[in-house]
Amino acid sequence: MNAALALPKDDTAYSISIRVSDKEIETEKAVHYKGSYNRYNFRTDLETATFEGPYLNIEDVGSVFIYLKKKFKIGGVKNICYWRGHAREFTNVEPIDLKWVQLLPDKAINEVKTPHKAGLVGLKISIRDVSHFGAIDWT
Repeated sequence: MNAALALPKDDTAYSISIRVSDKEIETEKAVHYKGSYNRYNFRTDLETATFEGPYLNIEDVGSVFIYLKKKFKIGGVKNICYWRGHAREFTNVEPIDLKWVQLLPDKAINEVKTPHKAGLVGLKISIRDVSHFGAIDWT
């Protein structure tokens, strides 16, 4: 996880959550936030990012969700914006460039009123069958 920009409120720290099937990985609050920009410097370790599932191939994994989360005084942390894509979009073994995804407001929460303020998130993800292809060396 690298950065998020064009966020709903200026000078506010958000967290990002990535959900692939039953596995969810969440960043802490942004390490730097100014204006509508958040920087994360988040990197997961191999053990945290690895999960087992009953999938035959990447098509069976299905959707990848990315959520923008905000902490409320009442009600705790809520997903206020999201992006949904397919796992096959993240099969690159060595993702060199950041993938930027444009979030949409979650209308059930109704915290973000305009789509252009839902945010853009830059990240690197690689989804693969480690039992068949082996683990990725991210160093």
